[in-house]
Amino acid sequence: MQTRRQDVSTREYATRVSAAPPVLAAHRLLSHAHARATLPGTRCARVHDMAHKDSLDRIDLKILQALQEDAQIKNRLLAERVALSPSACLRRIRDLEARGLITGYRAHVAIDRIRAATIVIAQLSFERHSVGRFVDFDTWARNTPEIVESLRISGHYDYMLRVVVSDIHDWKRILREMTEHDFGVEKVVSSFLMEDVKPFAGYPLTQNGPARRTPPPPAGTRRRRA
Repeated sequence: MQTRRQDVSTREYATRVSAAPPVLAAHRLLSHAHARATLPGTRCARVHDMAHKDSLDRIDLKILQALQEDAQIKNRLLAERVALSPSACLRRIRDLEARGLITGYRAHVAIDRIRAATIVIAQLSFERHSVGRFVDFDTWARNTPEIVESLRISGHYDYMLRVVVSDIHDWKRILREMTEHDFGVEKVVSSFLMEDVKPFAGYPLTQNGPARRTPPPPAGTRRRRA
């Protein structure tokens, strides 16, 4: 039965995997009782993360890296790349999905070719750090489709948002909605994206990361002979 399905895209085997939530999921409060222990930047959060590292071998990491680069890669080609049989490779993928290490598969779309889109990067600071207000704000952000990414951060600001709107008037509408709710937002600094120089294309899966690429010489320059 498996031999007839080996050439099918690995994405088709992941239909049971729900789409991954926004990046906010990594910073979401798990519960009111554990809120302080899971706030990013705290010692408890770091200890919690270190205690729950999953055990992955070299082949698992290769599979994850390949799927980050191309989620539609055929299972047969992926198996050849990681030196496994197609059935063994498929079992690895299903195991990574079941363990929650693969959280979903998405297509990256060229939004500027589909609709009028202005991307806003907004930094927010709150007047008081209240767990209840953070939870309420998180719920509002998740339910606001224009907010495509929400990060709780350390430093002078509490949140960083990535928002897709039609124009500046649409952004003002989002700001009004934000201030009408009693979230305690004290300050908002807005910046408009000019160019996405290096869009997100996957995480480095090892501490050293992939080998760095040597940039090509500037156009018009000659290479010096040895």
